Amino acid sequence: MVILSFLISMVIIFYMVHKKINIGIALTLGASILLILNGSSITFLIMIIINAIANISTINLVLAISLITILGHLMDYYKITSRMILSLRSVLRSTKVTILLAPALMGMLQISGGALMSCPIVNSLGDELKLDNIKKSAINLLFRHGIYFIFPLSPAFILAAQLAEIKMWDFMKIQFPIFFILYLVGYFVLLRTATSPPLKKNSLKEYIKSIVSFSYFAAPILLSLISAVFFGLTLYIAILLGLTAALIIHFIDTKIDSTYIVEDNVITASIKGFKPSIVLAIIGIMIFKDAVNNIDGLHELFYSLIASGAPVGIIIVIGTAMLSFPLASVQPSIAILFPLIIPLAGDYSARLVYAMFIYSSGFIFYYISPLHMCQVLTLEYFGVNIKQLYKTYRVILALTFLMIIFIYMKA
Repeated sequence: MVILSFLISMVIIFYMVHKKINIGIALTLGASILLILNGSSITFLIMIIINAIANISTINLVLAISLITILGHLMDYYKITSRMILSLRSVLRSTKVTILLAPALMGMLQISGGALMSCPIVNSLGDELKLDNIKKSAINLLFRHGIYFIFPLSPAFILAAQLAEIKMWDFMKIQFPIFFILYLVGYFVLLRTATSPPLKKNSLKEYIKSIVSFSYFAAPILLSLISAVFFGLTLYIAILLGLTAALIIHFIDTKIDSTYIVEDNVITASIKGFKPSIVLAIIGIMIFKDAVNNIDGLHELFYSLIASGAPVGIIIVIGTAMLSFPLASVQPSIAILFPLIIPLAGDYSARLVYAMFIYSSGFIFYYISPLHMCQVLTLEYFGVNIKQLYKTYRVILALTFLMIIFIYMKA
């Protein structure tokens, strides 16, 4: 019965997500059906839902991720992001390196439709490098998303670390080789043969000014990262510091130049940056996790699969392919596989490795999904078809996935 109930739950979740119903609502309904079909009472179901919502981990996640989306919106609304990119180019003194890093910086802000926002920047820089639209598309997508393997303010990254009960810094370290190989191979395949146009020479004074300018406009992100990763501040407090920095920059802007005065006050602008859909998704994931943890039969099934000789790695790859590719999201893989696979880990190191393999595999399958919204928007902007895109970065992604497998096998 446990297998049948799990399959029924999965079918309902898949159906609802394909009908564009929020994944959090889909997971909550799926969890409810899973519990009821396995003999749980309505009272027990309600208790699971209340406990998941009231859990301190859920509250911290909701606060942190909500503040991240607000920070991204404010930096964009106050035109801090665009000036950060311009000053970055002056610092790097290379169109090649700028086109590599600009999409990643835009990606850090977690702005809805952010891939489309970085398209004009990549298009302009790509024209200087004489790149065709296929390479521009690949660059915009690849270098925007590659950062998520190590970016601790990504909602999926935060969620994975929280559910696996692992330290952010450890999670970043184990996934750094994946990030490195993707960027290295991506550079050689997409940018190595491009010729950078000469940039106007800057004096030392101008160059120092560019560094100061970049540090100033990047302060909201840098402050949040340093506070959370290196000083161990609670994540939502670290992001509040970043938000404070963004507001200070905007306040100074309006005093110097009236063109930076905006229509919305800070409260209205923050409300516009808040994404209720993400909050619902987090709550749904936590409810589904608790539901799975309360059905012993599911864990027994996985233990029996492992005991019969089925490799955990194969289960993870098949599971992430079935969950993240059709749904174009890494969250289903985290929500469904973490509570099933992580308990199999005997110690902290094993939890870290399993978390890496589920997260990274799920991310690859999400990334290549034809329903991946960033991919859809980028292809539409550059007038490229998906076949051309796959052909362009098949070697890059293949070597990246081999690195994921290597880290898992080596552990």
